[in-house]
Amino acid sequence: MKQKFFDLTNSDDNIIIYSSENKNIVSVLEKIYEKLVIIIGSKKSGKTTLAKKFSSIHKAKLIFNNEDLLFNPNQSIYFIDKNLIEIDPELLFHFIQNIIAHNCCLYIFSEQNNSKISTGLKDLDSRLSLFTKMTIEEPEVELMKILLKKHLDSKSIKINDSIIKELPYVIDRTYESVYECSNDINRLLYDNNHNINLRLIKEFYNAI
Repeated sequence: MKQKFFDLTNSDDNIIIYSSENKNIVSVLEKIYEKLVIIIGSKKSGKTTLAKKFSSIHKAKLIFNNEDLLFNPNQSIYFIDKNLIEIDPELLFHFIQNIIAHNCCLYIFSEQNNSKISTGLKDLDSRLSLFTKMTIEEPEVELMKILLKKHLDSKSIKINDSIIKELPYVIDRTYESVYECSNDINRLLYDNNHNINLRLIKEFYNAI
């Protein structure tokens, strides 16, 4: 029997970006009709992919670290791709002050929801409360299959289509679980002389 495999290319990044899970967030990122936004997403949810794509489209300054947290009055749109708890509170406070004073746009991509944590700086917490909060939804089954194939492809791993179709029902419905599943399959292949089947995968997860 001829095996059937998913055939995805890098262009399928757009399938992930424009998935139903990202529908509301993409709508805002396409039009930038909100001035201050915090986009919250779990690990491996594609925050950096979204930040890179839409910062490029809008010619926004994309910031990854504290050293780049510098305001330029000639720049109107800023994206910060860094967890809130990892950003220097004083630097971020003054940066946001400049953003507000000059009527600029700031989009922060973070794992943490600032309404549930404190930065340790009351003035900063007050400014962050002004931001619209949006959340990247955890993946549904179809997106999980696409992501699994993408992560496996990045490791040059090919497994049968029938296995990939069943994996979303074996693991937790989170972006991180999908990513870790690809790592688990890589290890199982190594431990089992590059042979793998659904029974083996299920036994592995049942044993955890």
